Amino acid sequence: MQDRNTGRPARHTQVDITQVREARYWAHKLGCTVEQLRTAVKTVGSDAAAVTNYFLRVASFKQPFAA
Repeated sequence: MQDRNTGRPARHTQVDITQVREARYWAHKLGCTVEQLRTAVKTVGSDAAAVTNYFLRVASFKQPFAA
C-alpha cells in the first residue's frame, strides 16, 4: 500500500509487485522495467534489500571489462 502523501510504498522493506503503482515506483527506483522487477522478486523474494542486491549483481556482470 502506498503512502498517499509521498507516493512511496508504505513499507520500504518489501517490494510489492501486485500493486501497479508500487511496482512502477520500485522499477523507477531500481532503474529497471516492471518485468525485470517481477523476475527479480520471483528469484530472490520480496525483501527490498535482496531485490536491490540482485540488481547490483546483475549490473556488475554487465560492466565492460577493463583493458
